[in-house]
Amino acid sequence: MKLFHSFILAVSFISISLGGVVLTIDGNDVNYSSTDDIAGFQFNVDGATVTGASGGDASANGFTISNSSSTVLGFSLTGGVIPSGQGTLLSLNLSGEATGLSGLVFSDQSGSPIESEFSSGQTDSCDNYFCVALEETGESQLIIIDESVSLDDGDEIGIYDLNAITNYGDCSNQTGELLVAAGVWEGQQLNLSAVGSVDLCSFGGPQLAGYVVGNPIVLRVWDASENEEFDAEFYTYKGDGFYGDVFTGISSITFGAQDIPGCTDSGACNYDADATVDDGSCDYGTVCWDGSTECNADDCPDLPGGTVDIEFNSDTAIAGFQFNVDGVTVTGAGGGAAAAAGFTVSTSSSTVIGFSLTGTTIPAGEGVLLTLEVQGDTSAACISDLIVSNNTGGALDYDADCTSFVIDAVDDNVYGCTDSGACNYDADATVDD
Repeated sequence: MKLFHSFILAVSFISISLGGVVLTIDGNDVNYSSTDDIAGFQFNVDGATVTGASGGDASANGFTISNSSSTVLGFSLTGGVIPSGQGTLLSLNLSGEATGLSGLVFSDQSGSPIESEFSSGQTDSCDNYFCVALEETGESQLIIIDESVSLDDGDEIGIYDLNAITNYGDCSNQTGELLVAAGVWEGQQLNLSAVGSVDLCSFGGPQLAGYVVGNPIVLRVWDASENEEFDAEFYTYKGDGFYGDVFTGISSITFGAQDIPGCTDSGACNYDADATVDDGSCDYGTVCWDGSTECNADDCPDLPGGTVDIEFNSDTAIAGFQFNVDGVTVTGAGGGAAAAAGFTVSTSSSTVIGFSLTGTTIPAGEGVLLTLEVQGDTSAACISDLIVSNNTGGALDYDADCTSFVIDAVDDNVYGCTDSGACNYDADATVDD
């Protein structure tokens, strides 16, 4: 499909540039190059006021020439023509300096239009750093520089092909570096038209200088503030960065010494020795349980821990319990008399709750109520805020230390006289009544 497209463009070029008229301006002279006999013409003069027009090959071939302040008209009342070839069409009398010609209309003896165009040629002056010195070829590629690029007003952009066709008007097939488009940045989207090459040698025509389809686009920047040219890198939002696309859209341009963002703190885990600007990304790792810092949390020392038995001694059945655990972090609990009685035991990091969903109790007795799994120093574990209930839901009194408690709910005292000098001394009595 691309081959077919290129062929159509080539044929189109033959009709425009090799089978038509090209006008240029040299001072006040309008020069022409034509492959057809010219029977009549009309064009507008841009940038200046026309005060007269005469001479040249138009007058030499008997043409009547007339003009207004902006338009020139020429034709023959006798059917004469200006023969194909090149030369000076006519000379203008101007107020001001002409910047170009537009509205070109040329016709042959049959009255049919002749394709025509104005070319600025290579005689145009250029005050910029990058100056394109190419004839239009009829082949071009639009290159759009988006307004988001980081350039300063007055900076210039040069678009190159490093292996372009550089010869013009022959078939010598010379290639090399060629500036094919250029423009000055003014803080808004810049549209550049790169001049493409044409190779019509196989049709008996010439080669015309310009970029070659398939070659990479090369971009350079002239920094106005530094008065220096830089090779530049660019990123596209449209096109692949090669000549031959419908158009190329460029979203960013970088050149010269560029800041490298990263972490510039050598004490950080992600320190970047190549970074020139700190971007706030420094990572100082994880603070471990013991206060040390590691870049990888997996490298932290293992938490100390183990198991702690909670013991009980009760003279009455226990239907439920709850307590807090201080000094360590609880990771689980189970076993002991609570498990034997079918209790459901649940924990948080600092609280333990045990109860029966079926109404069973832990029988009166003593032993290990349950075993805690903890992180931290097991010798620092200590229970607090203990609540123990009986089978009627009433709270039981207790005495407790860090890892055990005692419940004395049954009155098993023997009351009597405990004074051995008394007449009714009771040797079995434990409490004097």
